[in-house]
Amino acid sequence: MTHSFPVFRTRAVAHWMAAALAFTVSCQDPKGSGGGGKTDAADDDGVGDADGDGPSIQPLDLEPAADSCLPGRNDCPDGEKCQPYVSTPGECCVDAAQCVPLTGSKAVGEACTRGEAQDDCARDVFCFAGTSEKTGSGLCKQLCDAENPESCSDFGLPNATCVPYNDGVLPMCETACHPLRPDSCQAGQGCYPGGGGFNCHTPDPQPGMGKDHDDCHTVQSCGAGLYCASGAVLDACTSDSCCTTFCDVTATDGAGCLDPETCVPLFDDENAAPDPALDDVGGCQVADGQ
Repeated sequence: MTHSFPVFRTRAVAHWMAAALAFTVSCQDPKGSGGGGKTDAADDDGVGDADGDGPSIQPLDLEPAADSCLPGRNDCPDGEKCQPYVSTPGECCVDAAQCVPLTGSKAVGEACTRGEAQDDCARDVFCFAGTSEKTGSGLCKQLCDAENPESCSDFGLPNATCVPYNDGVLPMCETACHPLRPDSCQAGQGCYPGGGGFNCHTPDPQPGMGKDHDDCHTVQSCGAGLYCASGAVLDACTSDSCCTTFCDVTATDGAGCLDPETCVPLFDDENAAPDPALDDVGGCQVADGQ
């Protein structure tokens, strides 16, 4: 199955391809329930769920139920679109998809409006309103085939990668970024974990929150330059998960981390970075043995 937003290991970001992504596109489960489209933040290793660091991205078990569909597959009748939605009112995240009447034609990047089970974006396009459960104003984002990371090319986005958020129910085309290079994302966006690497998204913290060591429940709960990590690997975190800062492991001045936290590499020889350019990425955490 796929991901939920990952929280990171104390040693390194373990198993990027197995980290859960509840994208703010969805949400993490702050109580650490694990599995599904929610990220378990209570696990002592700092990543994923309590028994295996999150579900594996490959293979995906994506056989739709009789009344459902697969986003990015064009498997709905003419005049309809495959719409990801929250099946249980009050839950945090998109967890299902169904065919609904096509009522809009707005393209990727255009402003849109999302209801509980419908939006005004075109077919194979989803109105993302900040996190996956939110309704109201948002921006149209390209859906894609959750089982094919290169499927964004089929929709005219050759430089994007298909990231299967929320167990593959919300697969979206994402643009890669580097968390230590703010200019790798557009103004107003942050670089957040997702799909085994990092992608650009708009920060969406609660009012007054999103700062270092504030509680978090989705990746976008933290401001730009920070990520949502397990409280078990942080100092002075009073929740299952809190925001902490990215840091440069090659820095010689402590990388800006506050004692007793140090700049811990998020990748190592065992868990290699998906791109060598990310080898310098670390996180302010309490190192092993402290």
